[in-house]
Amino acid sequence: MSAFGTLIKESQGNDIAITEMHESLCLFRSRLIQRQKDGFFGYQTKLILNKLVESEEIKVIEDFKLFYTNCQKYIEKRYNFSDENIFARLKFLNLETEISFDMIENAIALLKLTDNISVDHLYEEFNLLKSSLDVLVGNSKDTTATTAQKWQQLFQQFPKKDTRNMFKLVSFILSTPTSNCFPERVFSQMNLKWSDARNKCSVKLIKAELLVQFNLQLSCEEFFKFTKEKRDILKEVKSSQKYE
Repeated sequence: MSAFGTLIKESQGNDIAITEMHESLCLFRSRLIQRQKDGFFGYQTKLILNKLVESEEIKVIEDFKLFYTNCQKYIEKRYNFSDENIFARLKFLNLETEISFDMIENAIALLKLTDNISVDHLYEEFNLLKSSLDVLVGNSKDTTATTAQKWQQLFQQFPKKDTRNMFKLVSFILSTPTSNCFPERVFSQMNLKWSDARNKCSVKLIKAELLVQFNLQLSCEEFFKFTKEKRDILKEVKSSQKYE
């Protein structure tokens, strides 16, 4: 089913934020409920069902509807879809609706970050950012930017010292992975790089390679041109420091 495929693809992606994932799960649940209500199992399935004798068709449809029911029960047992869900209360970070300082203050209390973030300073920062936030929210329907990219656009407009607390809050929330797929992908690549043939490589080297691989968006040709003129990098590559 396309609904399952879409959800799996989103959850395994690198760009989706945990606050966006909550809405994706809610949408998936709504699709299941609507498909069961309409008795819709896909057009090709409908063509096959029409070729069955009536008794068989009824039995298969009942089985399909039971499948929808079991799927719904399964996800509702393992995920809280109510408005009290912590990620439902943080979805304002998606910048799709107007943000108030009360929302931000509630998020800090919810995440128990009052010892790490100055609420007084955060209030001043929020007032500084408010007009720019309103612009981003107003343009949300006309952009394909992810939640993280929207916040990046916002923070780039102001000196770091003026948005320190807001940056800390947003970074804390958006750094939460939507699933274990990305961490597992990192560990998989780490094992490939730290092979028996390279077991003398330092931890710092493996870490640096992973950081480059997952964060530098350059093709092999572009990376070659980039490093070709960086004599300090080439010097480090040739040294034995990577084995220390």
